[in-house]
Amino acid sequence: MLRELTFIVPGTPTAKQRPRLCSRNGFTRAYTPAKTKRYENMVALAAQAAMNGTPMLTGPLFLHARCFWPCPVSKHRKREPCPVEWRAKGADADNVAKAILDGCNGVIYKDDSCVVQLFVEKYQQAQGADAEVIVCVKQLTGVQNEYITSNSKEN
Repeated sequence: MLRELTFIVPGTPTAKQRPRLCSRNGFTRAYTPAKTKRYENMVALAAQAAMNGTPMLTGPLFLHARCFWPCPVSKHRKREPCPVEWRAKGADADNVAKAILDGCNGVIYKDDSCVVQLFVEKYQQAQGADAEVIVCVKQLTGVQNEYITSNSKEN
């Protein structure tokens, strides 16, 4: 039985930060920054609510994340219209994806290594609309990439 799950993570998308290091009593340890932990917990809560007690997804998975940042304050002050448009600045798409993938670990799937396809979009939200991330996770069957299947026939 193939399954698909869609949920919304409210708030501004946050990129996964690099691990920090601290040294105590001659031992160095790495830890995840608090901002990253908070965002991953928010993703986990939204995913858990969407799962509603159903079993975790298994097998190869596709994850699609549509990230919406709020309209910049500079446009509010100038009273310029703020349409939905691509956001080609700020947080890297791959770092935002890492935070979302890690937040879903143990909730939607056992480990994010089962995600074989990943698609991330970054947008600036229209004025007055809330910042959010819309996440869709789908189970896959077989190889569904036309490029791979067409090239494998040639070999």
